Amino acid sequence: MIIKAQNLKVAIATAAYMLFFTAFYIIGENYEFLLHVFVLLSFASLILYSDRKVNYPVWMLWALSLWGFLHMTGGAMYIGETRLYELMLVPLSQALNLFRYDQALHAYGFGVTTLVFHYIIGRPKITPAIGIVVVMAGTGAGALYEIIEFLVSLVVLQHGIGGYINNSMDLIFNFIGALLALALIKWKGFDTGK
Repeated sequence: MIIKAQNLKVAIATAAYMLFFTAFYIIGENYEFLLHVFVLLSFASLILYSDRKVNYPVWMLWALSLWGFLHMTGGAMYIGETRLYELMLVPLSQALNLFRYDQALHAYGFGVTTLVFHYIIGRPKITPAIGIVVVMAGTGAGALYEIIEFLVSLVVLQHGIGGYINNSMDLIFNFIGALLALALIKWKGFDTGK
C-alpha cells in the first residue's frame, strides 16, 4: 500500500500516536485497549487500501485520525480518579449516565464514518432515500463496533465496557452522529457528486 504525498502528514501523525499508545497499553497491561489498537489499525488499513479508488479528501483523513487519537486518549488518560471515557461532560441524567466523553466521541466518530460512507458512494444529492442509506450505513458501522466491544468484554475479563444501558446509549449517540453528519452534508453542500 502506497501512501499518497498529500496524505503523508496524517499517516505519520496517526502512526506516531498509534505506536505511542500501543507501547503505553503494553506497559500498563491494558489488554482491552490493545485490542482496540488492533481494531483501529484494521480500520486504518481499510481506509488506506480503499483510498486508491476513493481518493478521500485530506480533511476527512484528519477527522478520522483525530477520532482514533481521542479514542486512544479516552482509554489512557485520567482526570483525578476518572478515566476520560467515563468523564461526565454535562450532567444531564444520572440514571442514563448522560452526557459523557464516551457519548460525545461516539457521536463524533460515527458522524465522521457517515461522511466517509457518503463520500464512498460518490457524494450523491441527498434525497430521502439516499439520506436513509447514508445514516443507516454510519449507524450500522456503529452497531458493528458495539459487537466488537461486546466480544472484547468476553475476552478481557477486566474491562471498562459498560452494560446494557451503556451499549444502548452508544447506539443512540452513533445515530445522533449520523444524523448530524447528514445535516452537515446538506449544509456544507457536500452532496455534489453523482
